[in-house]
Amino acid sequence: MKQMNADNFRYGNGNLGGVATVGPLGLPATMPMLQLRWQPVPFPGEGVGERRVGATFQHVNATKKTTVTISRENFSGTALADLVFVVTGAAAKVPWDDALSDSADASASTIVELMDLLNEIVGLNVEVLNAPYNLSINSATALADVTEVDIPYGVGPETVLKTMFGVNSVTNTSYMRVGLPEVFDAGHFKLVKVDGTCGGTVTSSKFSIYRDNYAEQGETAEYVIKDEILTEARKVYIGADSNVSAAMLQSVRGSLIVEVDGGSSTLTAMDFRFQLINDQLGS
Repeated sequence: MKQMNADNFRYGNGNLGGVATVGPLGLPATMPMLQLRWQPVPFPGEGVGERRVGATFQHVNATKKTTVTISRENFSGTALADLVFVVTGAAAKVPWDDALSDSADASASTIVELMDLLNEIVGLNVEVLNAPYNLSINSATALADVTEVDIPYGVGPETVLKTMFGVNSVTNTSYMRVGLPEVFDAGHFKLVKVDGTCGGTVTSSKFSIYRDNYAEQGETAEYVIKDEILTEARKVYIGADSNVSAAMLQSVRGSLIVEVDGGSSTLTAMDFRFQLINDQLGS
């Protein structure tokens, strides 16, 4: 299921020629990789006396297990058995082993496979936020534990759970998804300025921006910037005083992943900002 509503995609009403600033991109432990929303709708085949009343999310790093638990009750308010859906990080995707009207297990190797599996659960909407679609979840160290937490329900921007973070000392790489996916423009926008600072040891740290589209998984990535060397002091990577200023007014296709890779260095802080402008094709 293609993601539709990540915060960094939102541009809002107003002047299409206005500059939107998004950010900051920070350390892995500050950048949520998933966004979840829950709608308690009936599942086909369920008894008329049953209803789903809530959902929770949990991730256990050591076991690589991501769990969604759906609580149920009858119309008298008596609790029924929970439905428990578990996705385990593995070398390859394995579909759900049972009908999703009951508890089930599955496996996923990447975060987009996790998203797709969870989106098969009726009433659950999951989007990949600040991570490339091909990010591996087959690791018992790279993702932080998520204590069981309620998944909000509703339709407003506040009724979402943003969760699943990297571990600073393990991943040493931060991601941010950026884009203005206007349907009529096929996701085209202009990067006006990209700048940032980072702290710690930056001798082997690199900065990249590349296209990451749900429909183009497995294809060769389109890079806007690739392996630009980081500096600790503030640096403009795209803009008037950068060494890649030719890209400043070029159209790019979103959504983009901005990646700060610490390499063998240890980054202790980072703060990157992005200025975007809508790009109408044919204008």
